[in-house]
Amino acid sequence: MEINLNIPTAAEWMRLCPSQIGFVFSKYYSENKDKVVNNWNNFVQSANNGTILDQALIAKWLLDNDRNEEAVPYMIMVHNKMDFYFDYDLGEFYENGEAGLPKDMGIALKLYTNPAVLFGDVPSMIKLGHFYEEGLGTPIDMKEAILWYEQAFDKGDESAGLTIGVRYAQGYHGLKKNKKKALKWLKQASQSSNPEIVDIASGWLANRNEW
Repeated sequence: MEINLNIPTAAEWMRLCPSQIGFVFSKYYSENKDKVVNNWNNFVQSANNGTILDQALIAKWLLDNDRNEEAVPYMIMVHNKMDFYFDYDLGEFYENGEAGLPKDMGIALKLYTNPAVLFGDVPSMIKLGHFYEEGLGTPIDMKEAILWYEQAFDKGDESAGLTIGVRYAQGYHGLKKNKKKALKWLKQASQSSNPEIVDIASGWLANRNEW
């Protein structure tokens, strides 16, 4: 099944509900997941007839049972209805060449963009930061990478703040070194609730004279 990667216009983004199924799917899945085996043909027929909740039901049930390759067509059905509930998972499959899909960083980048923009999904933002700083599926763009890391940090991902501090200290991939910004972000990271982040940030701060 072909995946539709046309990016919506700004006007379309504005009118799109973040997920047509998101508000009701959790309850629907909870109520029906144990019925899937005994009613498989009925759910599949409904999904193939275009019922998005049953497309999502089949997709998630298959994913939960480690049948990823079988789940992909139903995940794509949901995506092609302009619902991005499974786009992060699809992005990972394309990033790693898994579940019968080819490895394609360009497609993965587009798929991660949807939940990042529409849902404010933090893992997707982190993926975008990584893709832009490493030039995966796109030219290296450290300005764009930092932007996504900042958004992830604003939503509570402390590791993103550490990454920003380290990148400014390194002058990573053409990013202009900025000791003032590096110190700001690293000092902030050194106050993290995560001991691993604290250790890394403290190490960089202890060696500040070397960068």
